[in-house]
Amino acid sequence: MKLRTVALLLLFSTSSLIIAQQTENRNLESFNEVVLWGRVELYLVKSNAPSIKIEMKKKYAMTDFVTKVRNGKLQAYYKKPHKHDTEPKVIVYLYYTELEGLELSGLVTLVSEETIHTESLEIQGDGIVKGDIDVEVKNLRISLDGIGNMTVSGNADCAELRVDGLGKINARKLTANEFEQHADGFAKVRIGSR
Repeated sequence: MKLRTVALLLLFSTSSLIIAQQTENRNLESFNEVVLWGRVELYLVKSNAPSIKIEMKKKYAMTDFVTKVRNGKLQAYYKKPHKHDTEPKVIVYLYYTELEGLELSGLVTLVSEETIHTESLEIQGDGIVKGDIDVEVKNLRISLDGIGNMTVSGNADCAELRVDGLGKINARKLTANEFEQHADGFAKVRIGSR
């Protein structure tokens, strides 16, 4: 009897987890910069056409997650219907054709699914930002304010890495001809070969 009860509880708890998520795919206009804020896991995926896949719990309205492109800049955020509503954790798969800039605010995790190939890439993080990216660029600029933890690998001609607050940028696996690094507060920047 106990085994049957436990099995039923597992079945119901597992099915409620599966049902609790919702997913939406949206086509986007072309963009090369991203401004994103909120509580987000962001996965960058190179593609032939720009689009976005959004996942969040069903108790939140998918229509409240705003995505709009203006002048080549994608803005993505959750618009809280009421001031005191909690911010949902949103999982975003961003399919880009070209990427030059990321401005991330809030509680954000950034992951590049593959190497980011571009002329110049600038990443600005404000809040609690962590990530793991691989790049092939001429110019790389990463600036983290607040609490940050970023791992960067790949190749760059010039790399400027800055942390202000509490955190680190681990660039040991980044090869660059020229490094510039700044660390203020309880921060450190670890660089690789030159």
